[in-house]
Amino acid sequence: MNPQIEQSINRISAGARNSVRAVVDGARSRSQYAAKTVANTKKPLNTLSGLGLKLSAVSHRTTDRVLKQQTRLTAHQLDAVAARFESAAGANGLRDLVKKQVRMVPTQVKRLGRDARESLSIIVEGGSEAGEVLKGSFKTLRNQDVTPRTKATRKKRTPAKKARKTAAARPAAKKTARKTTKKRAKKVAAKKVRRS
Repeated sequence: MNPQIEQSINRISAGARNSVRAVVDGARSRSQYAAKTVANTKKPLNTLSGLGLKLSAVSHRTTDRVLKQQTRLTAHQLDAVAARFESAAGANGLRDLVKKQVRMVPTQVKRLGRDARESLSIIVEGGSEAGEVLKGSFKTLRNQDVTPRTKATRKKRTPAKKARKTAAARPAAKKTARKTTKKRAKKVAAKKVRRS
């Protein structure tokens, strides 16, 4: 075979091997990157699972406390009704009945108010506890980055930051340009008026 043709075939086959190798290497690196990304998603998943468990525990504790408080509130109200019946049974007449019933009102209203405040404080405490759990979990989630960072991804992010800063500066530059254009237009109009 002709040496020139043989060299050309060798170059073509070497180029084809290099191209195939580059494609395979690229696919391999992308697969490794995808594997790392998928593996990194376990951390947020575990955090979210833990969040669910913590919120569930807060909910159960708060519900338990509210139910106990409601039982106490109901018991206090039943005691108040029983006391009213006892006082009515021991009354010597209508006037005595009304006096006894009226005397009992402030005590019973205070007790009802105290019970209602206790119920409300239990709910508020549960809400703030749930809020603290959420804050801690969201802070943890923010610190967990799913995408593995490489030098290449860091370099890619830098131009985006510059673009955002440039975009933020554009409105100010446009305002300045508009003011300058308006001033020039006024000067030109003033010159035209003077000439005429």
